[in-house]
Amino acid sequence: MNAKTLADFRVGHGAALEDLLIDSFAGLVMAGVASLDRVAQDGVRVRASAGAASFRRHSTLEDCREEAAQAVRGLQEEASRDPGAASRREAAARLRAACDRERRVEKALTLTRELHGQQQHRARRREERAFREKQKRLAAGESEPEKEKEQPREKEPAPRLRTPRRE
Repeated sequence: MNAKTLADFRVGHGAALEDLLIDSFAGLVMAGVASLDRVAQDGVRVRASAGAASFRRHSTLEDCREEAAQAVRGLQEEASRDPGAASRREAAARLRAACDRERRVEKALTLTRELHGQQQHRARRREERAFREKQKRLAAGESEPEKEKEQPREKEPAPRLRTPRRE
């Protein structure tokens, strides 16, 4: 099975596939898991739930099927009028996502710069305080303890921030 075989099947059986799509979508709308406002595919699996409220009478299903058929016809008309509309919408969505990510990363960079500056300020103050204490001890005639000579000061780890998907 390859893409060409699937495409050939789709072209050869377009009417049957359209009816199947309409029936399937009508069932999803009636089950309350889909609406005609916006249709998108995200690939997330959802466990089926067939409670009593999901069952409908034949007349209600026929109305829902007609709404689904109108939605499919509308999408087909849009595709025939302007075949590139869907890809332009997708490209615009990708651009919005990229701009949003850039904004979030820039915000995180700004925050890490601020945090890094605060770390440097704290480290400088610690060093100054340690130097003053050492000068006081030397002035008082005390010798420097051995363990202070051997142990270097531990540095704080570099600041890390996450770039949340939504704010």
